[in-house]
Amino acid sequence: MKKLLALIIAIFFLAGCSGVQITNEDIQALAIKDTAMILGYKLAQSNPDLAKAAGPYAASMLAAAQAGKLEISVWNEAISLLTKQVNSDPLVSVLIADAISLIKINDSTVSVPVKLAYATPALTGFIAGLSLVK
Repeated sequence: MKKLLALIIAIFFLAGCSGVQITNEDIQALAIKDTAMILGYKLAQSNPDLAKAAGPYAASMLAAAQAGKLEISVWNEAISLLTKQVNSDPLVSVLIADAISLIKINDSTVSVPVKLAYATPALTGFIAGLSLVK
């Protein structure tokens, strides 16, 4: 009976360890997505006209990112322009600065493909944030 119980416990242990595990990349992607959602929301609140223009632009950037054709200069310029629009809120400014440290890309950076991988969650979150304000 003890062997059967030990076998059952071992099976549950192994099944639990082989399940889905959260990686550091998953956590960073979620943080970036959530921060971008706040950015989109704050932009839509403070400047609805700009938010209306930013939505289709972000959607086209998302399509380019998903196709692997997002240009670094376009990405960095978009980040720069949008952060200037919501910099009056100190909490949002800190969140954005932290997320930008993960996603802003310098041309000399070796990890450009890795950082561009975060463009999809960032743009997805941003678009979702824009849609929260009616």
